[in-house]
Amino acid sequence: MIASASHPFLSVVYNRPTTHPRVRPQTSLGWLDRLLSTSNIVPLLHIDLALDTAHPHCLQRWPSLVSKITFSSLPLLSSASVVRHNPLSTPTPLRHLSLSLNMPVAQALPPLFRHLQQLPAALFPSDVSTADSGGSTRSYWRRKPVRDSARNPAVITLDWVPSLSSIPAAIQRYRARVGQATIFRRHRVRIPAPSRPDFGVIAPGFRRHRVRILAQSRLDSGRAIAFGFRPPASDHDRRQWSAATDRRVASGDEARSRMASMLSISVLLLLLLLLSWFTPISSHPLDPLTPAGIATVRRVILSSPLAASSASFAFHYVGLDEPDKAQVLSWLHRHPPRRALVLARADGETHELVVDVGLAALISDRVHRGAGFPILTLEEQAAAVSLPLSYPPFVESVRRRGVALADVVCSTFTKGWFGEAGRARRRLVVACFVAGETVNLYVRPIEGVTVLVDLDEMRIVEYRDRVAPPVPKAEGTDYRASTKNLPWSKPGAVLQPAGKGFQVDGHFIRWSNWEFHLSYDVRAGLIVSLASVHDAQKSTSRRVLYRGFVSELFVPYMDPVEEWYFRTFFDSGEYGFGLWASPLQPAADCPANAEYIDGYYAGQDGKPVKLPQVFCIFERNSGDVAWRHTEFGFPGQLIREVEPEVSLVVRMVAALGNYDYVTDWEFKASGSIKVVVSLTGILEVKGTNYTHADQIPAGLDPHGSLLAENTMAIYHDHFITYHLDLDIDGSNNTFVKSKLKPTRVTGGSVPRRSYWTVVREEAKTEADARVEMGSVPAELLVVNPNKKTKMGNAVGYRLISNSAPAASLLADDDYPETRAGYLKKQVWVTPYNKSEKWAAGLYVDNSRGDDTLEIWSQRAIENTDIVLWHTVGFHHIPYQEDFPVMPLLSGGFELRPSNFFESNPLMNSSATGQVYPNCTCIA
Repeated sequence: MIASASHPFLSVVYNRPTTHPRVRPQTSLGWLDRLLSTSNIVPLLHIDLALDTAHPHCLQRWPSLVSKITFSSLPLLSSASVVRHNPLSTPTPLRHLSLSLNMPVAQALPPLFRHLQQLPAALFPSDVSTADSGGSTRSYWRRKPVRDSARNPAVITLDWVPSLSSIPAAIQRYRARVGQATIFRRHRVRIPAPSRPDFGVIAPGFRRHRVRILAQSRLDSGRAIAFGFRPPASDHDRRQWSAATDRRVASGDEARSRMASMLSISVLLLLLLLLSWFTPISSHPLDPLTPAGIATVRRVILSSPLAASSASFAFHYVGLDEPDKAQVLSWLHRHPPRRALVLARADGETHELVVDVGLAALISDRVHRGAGFPILTLEEQAAAVSLPLSYPPFVESVRRRGVALADVVCSTFTKGWFGEAGRARRRLVVACFVAGETVNLYVRPIEGVTVLVDLDEMRIVEYRDRVAPPVPKAEGTDYRASTKNLPWSKPGAVLQPAGKGFQVDGHFIRWSNWEFHLSYDVRAGLIVSLASVHDAQKSTSRRVLYRGFVSELFVPYMDPVEEWYFRTFFDSGEYGFGLWASPLQPAADCPANAEYIDGYYAGQDGKPVKLPQVFCIFERNSGDVAWRHTEFGFPGQLIREVEPEVSLVVRMVAALGNYDYVTDWEFKASGSIKVVVSLTGILEVKGTNYTHADQIPAGLDPHGSLLAENTMAIYHDHFITYHLDLDIDGSNNTFVKSKLKPTRVTGGSVPRRSYWTVVREEAKTEADARVEMGSVPAELLVVNPNKKTKMGNAVGYRLISNSAPAASLLADDDYPETRAGYLKKQVWVTPYNKSEKWAAGLYVDNSRGDDTLEIWSQRAIENTDIVLWHTVGFHHIPYQEDFPVMPLLSGGFELRPSNFFESNPLMNSSATGQVYPNCTCIA
């Protein structure tokens, strides 16, 4: 490698292996120390990690690797910063850690090598011998014989170059030293234009040599001086190298005088370049905001004129303002700004604010003038539910029902929109329940009472006590294990003698042939991104899913009476699917072999709040079979092969009021992704005078099922809509419907009269891709028409529903249906747009259906970047087995490879248990 800059550099380069088992630097460092001391500058120490970029695992774990090197080298440093050295044109990027030395170079190298030895052995499967006490650089890498040379680094190279006066000359010098006269013939030298003081790259695709020329400016402060490359391979090259070295040393005195006058300017320009072009690499662009990031956002906004001039100010949503997909996929080349999106309420208005977290600056502030409001905060809901307890009319209603006020617990219910004209107010209904002898408060409603609260004024604006049926009994409703004696409730043991088979590196998860990014959002909850599967037959990782999450959860109840008609909840957009995520209980919510990840969100005051153990990750081996076959066809021989199924599961539980939603993302070694959502918890019931089903008059619609005395569980729906941004082997995809068409046999040559065949329909526009599942037998696929298998089939994945299809049955002119009209179809396809994340719109509370998946424009979706939206639905008719607590009711879907692989990936022994030794780095 030749490094060039406008001031001296010392580079330590970890290279891919050469054919030589040892590399010996040949030059003393004493002259370098003397030169640096006379020039009165502080050199920079550069560490290049030339990881195997054929595997994205290495690139995605760069932040944790930087952290390890930074902290291991701190005793040597006067300062440290992370910078990036990657041109936009580089197909194989590298990463650099820039460290300032505070001691002479010869003294710094031995302890630095000792610190580098402390790095994970799997990352650098070599060991370093340090320099001798005289300061000589007789340091070299010793390594054991490498079987797979493509995965093991072997070379450490030291360079010091005050400047680069001639790039062609530098190439010639490199050729002379390494003795590879032909290695540059197949690769073009990329040199940036003078107006772009970026970096050029030579031969970025090398396997034996990683070469780069850093051309930061056109300042010419001296001839190039280099050392530390391996000796030339031939006598001719050795003579060339010796002569070149003599010329460089002879010109040193002459160059030094010119260099001294330029150094101060050069160093200043370099610092300006670093500040202008480099962004510190502290996290992946899709990592959620950290507590420090949330605190920065809070500080920036509270110090802004908006907050200073507002009598009331509240944070309702603080989340990552994710970069555009193109920026994320190329972030190793140019790190995008890290920004946060904030939805806040100030003096009765909703503000959309964007904060640059890295710069700690407010980028924009826009007032939302349309319909709808952001998600409710926990703090304002807590304030609202306390109001009835001190409201005299409500206290009197409780007294008349013979209930102790101390036993009353209240909850919030969004009011929705039912055609009201004009600008809406932020109002919700508070409904109350009786606990008393049970914690199962939802099965003991104070029926007939409606309390309407204005959230901005935080006061009761309407109260009505219409009917007073009996409060249901508490007997037999407590579900706590301490009140039961269940012999089957003891947790089982999970044994993994070899340890866990997955690795968690920051927000990246790696298991078997899968790797993906996992993050938390206060509205979406669990977000899976950048899911790629390793194709052992092609020895590469291939993209499958760019981003997937719960976009909306709609739960409408089917009782039109005054106290119930408005109960049409958008649990994600109104309450926050992630905000109500429940901490997971080890050995109960997740097995004993699970690993947990915490989440963080911003409270109403903007301060970070920790959600401990919000996700769990575990391997599932439940006795299922991945594949099997028994063959009886060979006389006297029985052939039986069985492959047990082991999968990786990521789980989150959202406890939204009375219901708990268990959401699983299951990754299989076969290449499938199985998504399951399970409902459990407490039914929402209505107090009634009926104590037996026979008391309900014939012809009367009770709107529910009588489950216990005075307890009517209301019919309702659950619609969970997933946002699935599939990138099947690339971004440009096409949606295909493979319809099954019955066909008559003609000709009469055989007695068979019918069969079915497949008719493929490619969706051209969004309207072509709207599917009501079950109406026509068909398979639904997302394919990449630009990638084919060896057999000529377009690679793809298909959507397989694992539950009975359910669509909304509400009338088209009903107001809840206006707000959720997309639920008439279970599948929608739209072109990628990072702002189109929420099926019911960004502002859902009191929304009017003018920003939903249904009304987005008619756009082309053929062979472009598309997003698939799929709704898992349940029409829920309650039964007595659902009382007093409901067992899990599950549904979901599977994304299954369809001509994605050349054959069954489980047949390749290297398809599972992949080991990437250069990439293992657990921070």
